[in-house]
Amino acid sequence: MTNEIKLYISILICSIALIPKFSNYLNGLNISKSLEPLFSRMECNYFKYIFLILLIIAAAVRLWQFGEVPRGFNQDGAMAAVNALAISQYGTDRFGMWLPVHFKSFEKRQMSVLLSYLSVPFIKLFGLNRITTRIVLVIVSLFALYALYSLCKLMFDRKVAAVVLALCAINPWQIMQSRWALEGNLLPHFFLFSLYFLCLGLIKNKIFLYVSMVFFGLTMYSYGIAWYLVPLFLVMASLYLIIKKKISTKEFILSATVYLVFAWPIFGVMMLYFFKLPTITTPFFTIPYFPESVRTKDMLFFSDNFFTQVKNNLVTTFQVAVAQSPDAAWNSIPEYGPLYLFSTAFTIVGLGVLVKYILNKYSKCFVFNEEKYISTFVLIWLFVSFISGIIINNVGINRINIIFYPMIMLTGLGIYWIVRKVKLFLVVILVLYTFGFIGFTSSYFGRHSDVLASYFYDGFGEAMEYIKKIDCDRIYVTSWTKGKNRKSVMEILVLFHHKIDALYYQGKKDLYSNNGKMLLPFLKRYEFVNIDELGVNPGENAVYIIDNNEIQKFDKGKFKIERFAYFSAIIPNKLRHQ
Repeated sequence: MTNEIKLYISILICSIALIPKFSNYLNGLNISKSLEPLFSRMECNYFKYIFLILLIIAAAVRLWQFGEVPRGFNQDGAMAAVNALAISQYGTDRFGMWLPVHFKSFEKRQMSVLLSYLSVPFIKLFGLNRITTRIVLVIVSLFALYALYSLCKLMFDRKVAAVVLALCAINPWQIMQSRWALEGNLLPHFFLFSLYFLCLGLIKNKIFLYVSMVFFGLTMYSYGIAWYLVPLFLVMASLYLIIKKKISTKEFILSATVYLVFAWPIFGVMMLYFFKLPTITTPFFTIPYFPESVRTKDMLFFSDNFFTQVKNNLVTTFQVAVAQSPDAAWNSIPEYGPLYLFSTAFTIVGLGVLVKYILNKYSKCFVFNEEKYISTFVLIWLFVSFISGIIINNVGINRINIIFYPMIMLTGLGIYWIVRKVKLFLVVILVLYTFGFIGFTSSYFGRHSDVLASYFYDGFGEAMEYIKKIDCDRIYVTSWTKGKNRKSVMEILVLFHHKIDALYYQGKKDLYSNNGKMLLPFLKRYEFVNIDELGVNPGENAVYIIDNNEIQKFDKGKFKIERFAYFSAIIPNKLRHQ
């Protein structure tokens, strides 16, 4: 545990421990009452400006050095982009399948399609690059801030909503996921949009009830976990609403119909997989059959020892979501966690407050929305999120990201409850989160950026760009990097950085160099090799893209070596003089 974390925890424990005594002391001095007019005037005069400032801060930290940090590019983001490029050109994925509702990914893996389809307009208009590939996530993440604020206003009141917005604006998880293109990062946002419209439909206008079903249907295409998480939530929410008599039978049937109209192709993918049925192609989309998937091994139901795995999954879910234990570098920074490490205490307080409120034991604690029942959706959301963590073996942050919005909401409730008890405690909270935010951003754009660069193949894109003007027959690309054979990863990065035409990749189209020379087919022009096993020939009309650890394989007297971060471009002397 670092000294910084110990300082945070010490301040938090001491501050919370002093709340009862400090509250009695303040009540005796009537300081709290004397501050009421000040807080009231601030709310009336400056609330809208505070709201605007929060959005500006949120946008600034998400857009600062956008496209540059994280450096390099992740293979999953590259795959989403390559498929989006193919769809924008031919209406197919990179393999030639007509508008699939689920993509083939690496080897026996699959990939959700929503991110790619949302990226198509940007790539079509502005070309394939890091900005157009990452832009969807940052736009959706910013809209999610507004949706979260609006949802909290519906469930609670404007003050709670403002606290939650402030927390989310500077939240490490929300910032980090918005800046790199991973299809699963769309899941929490689209689920949030869906729930917002659901609540809006229940208490404002019924038309939004059906809009929410459209979004729940679209959420099914965001990430594989949504396949069981969304139906589970909808079943629980429907039973709750029926018991409470908040929706009629007609509204339930119509809502279910709208949801299924948008979601049934994904259910079709599952049906084809389980019953071993052939791919279904329609004029509007294709429901593909995947004979096998390695992802099933990540599911609890396919574990060799079910009960042992349940125990392990419970522990892992608790560690990731509650204890905020260290996770992969692209998901969190250990010193801060996904929610700031000191937020856990506030989250627990908020959970207790909400449960007591729902059970009518805290009805006078807040100015909640008169339609009190909708706040129960936070607990259902939290429950199904934990269930998803238990179902997935050894879950990580990016695979349980659905849980963080309800946790941010509970954290905001906890902070609001504490500040209502002792208004001057607001100073302690502001100090904690201000220093936390400054420390997080300094690390993310500083030393942690170097850590991420090593995972995101920094320098590979620059090396690929460097050799574009070299007139060569073949391009040998290392398949061995980070200590593993990553042929499929390097192939997708090549497709991205060289913007490979889908038909050329499929062998259905010829390409020509700048001087009119016909290039070899993709699989002959780009060869993915283990450099240790390749006989390097300086006389061959070929260039090499290698991991920097492989440089010693090349004679500096016969090759020009250009280093770019973790990768290098190797050009024979006879080519560099052309």
